[in-house]
Amino acid sequence: MISPILRASLAALLFALPAVGGETVTVSDGQLQVGGKPFQIHGITYADKPKPEDFKKMAELEVNALRTWGTGDTTKTLLDLAEQHHMKVLLGIWMRHGRPGAEGDDSFNWLTDEKGKQAQMETALNAVKKFKDHPAVLGWGVGNEVTLNIATEPEKEAYAKYLETVCKSIKQLDPNHPVASVSAWTSDVPYWEKHCPSLDLYGINVYGYAVFAVPGELKKLGVKKPFFLGEFGATGEWELKPDSNGVRPEPKDEQKYEIFAKGWPDVQKQSGDQFAGGFLFNFGNQLSHPGIWLDFFINDAYRPSYWGARKAFTGKDPVNQPPVIDTFLLRDPDKPRKPGEWIDVRLDVIDKENNPVEVSFYYNQRIGDRARRDAAKPLKYEPGSKPGFYKVQLPKETGPTKIYAFARDNFPNLSIAHASVKVE
Repeated sequence: MISPILRASLAALLFALPAVGGETVTVSDGQLQVGGKPFQIHGITYADKPKPEDFKKMAELEVNALRTWGTGDTTKTLLDLAEQHHMKVLLGIWMRHGRPGAEGDDSFNWLTDEKGKQAQMETALNAVKKFKDHPAVLGWGVGNEVTLNIATEPEKEAYAKYLETVCKSIKQLDPNHPVASVSAWTSDVPYWEKHCPSLDLYGINVYGYAVFAVPGELKKLGVKKPFFLGEFGATGEWELKPDSNGVRPEPKDEQKYEIFAKGWPDVQKQSGDQFAGGFLFNFGNQLSHPGIWLDFFINDAYRPSYWGARKAFTGKDPVNQPPVIDTFLLRDPDKPRKPGEWIDVRLDVIDKENNPVEVSFYYNQRIGDRARRDAAKPLKYEPGSKPGFYKVQLPKETGPTKIYAFARDNFPNLSIAHASVKVE
């Protein structure tokens, strides 16, 4: 039999040992801390299949954290690669949305679907049990923009109360990592303040120049807890008005660079220690409408947002300057066009380092199902009568159409400009 003195000594020893799997992550004195030391998130969002070459590029950006929206078959690989590169991961726990929206086409009744709520609780706790002891875990991000996608006030209240039960259960299971949730702008914050005391950190998704207003808005709402930017990037399409062809414009490449290069240090300056850092959107490589809008790469070429992220995290300017698309114009852009029609295009590109530049053209359609609205497809083109002029064949599909001009140098950097046309 173990003596009471020996039992007490063993208990004290176990209490003094670090958390199983690595350093304890806490929120202490209003600060996110890892192993008892202040930790500011220099993070990016990451949803691709984990690849070692991605982590090499992330390390060049001096990234120290990643954010996912959920867990799955590749999570263990992601965590292992993160550990190898001295990075932490805020693991997402997906909460269903009350109605279809930008996040997907799911719908869920937070007032009546008790079985659905229980299933989400089980999924959440299973993920925590599976990954909580991995040394790369930074914490748990429970739900993304859920309140935004719930229609009625009673349902929003019901979700907030449910969120508190999930967060409390996670903390009982894993006391060594903080729990956060992520809001679209500050829409969730009043509900968190009222119903979710178990949240340690608030995540705010913000796009465009609204980021400069985040610290002031949180102050108005009386928020004392530390916050981070859950998603942060150039102005979103949903915030812009359609042009005469029914196409919403997207920010120019210069804006995609400067929103990181200027927005990040401004929020830091305004917020001080309450700013726990954030996750820039998005370390992706997709040739698609969303990818052109916000990914750091397209077909392995560097986009201006990559260099903006580098400037934000390291203070360093681009290693190689992207080409500058000085002019991109369609002749008679407001004139309705026929499917498959050839149109005249003016495209002037300047490369400050005199690198050779290859141009090409793509299109994206803004009506139809999600797959059609997301796709970016190549267009046939041929040189025009003089330098800087081209003839481009429009798609055979009809509807409001975004036309892209690509300028890729041999670094490779890729610059993109857009125009619009209506194909009838």
